[in-house]
Amino acid sequence: MQTRTQIQNFFDRLADTWDEYNCANSEKLRSMLAVAGLPRHARILDVGCGTGILFPYLLEHCPKRVDAIDLSARMAEIAQRKNMDERIHVRHADFYDLNEGSRYDAAVIYNAYPHFLEKALFAEKLFRLLVPGGRFILMHGSGRKKINSVHHGRDASVVSVPLRSCAEEARHLSRYFEIDIRVDTDDCYILSGLSKESASVLHLGVLEGNA
Repeated sequence: MQTRTQIQNFFDRLADTWDEYNCANSEKLRSMLAVAGLPRHARILDVGCGTGILFPYLLEHCPKRVDAIDLSARMAEIAQRKNMDERIHVRHADFYDLNEGSRYDAAVIYNAYPHFLEKALFAEKLFRLLVPGGRFILMHGSGRKKINSVHHGRDASVVSVPLRSCAEEARHLSRYFEIDIRVDTDDCYILSGLSKESASVLHLGVLEGNA
């Protein structure tokens, strides 16, 4: 819990100047979402939404609803100020505390995955939040080498872990998801897949057995 507080405080400090140093590359974002298979007319969870950089591009896919969350209260506040669409609902929330009764057709994690330190726990929670056959999209607008260099500093290294190859990162995710898209270049990083229905049945059986 202490580490999550550290992550929240880290991004609260950066929030007011975040947009000055993190500009959207519209063409790249559109291309990555298309390659990753973001469905249209979907209920979407934007995990680690930051200041709302993805909002215009998610709306281009005509979503039914977008729930955008961030562990940083200040990031979420800025995102809400920029939100001009009633389909987008922004809130300050911990991903791990989300109500699993509200399930999504897709979840997008953009430039945030290294800050989820417990990868196995992240994969399981993500699975529980998606409908069977729902798609997760993990993506970065830079290559892995650059991402890891940014997170190498003293403060950043406390609140992040290095991004590994798609094959390595898929190790925990493939327990719950059929990984069908892997892009690991000097320019971007995408890992995407569909929730396993068989895993859903197995998982529910385990839960019922422990009830």
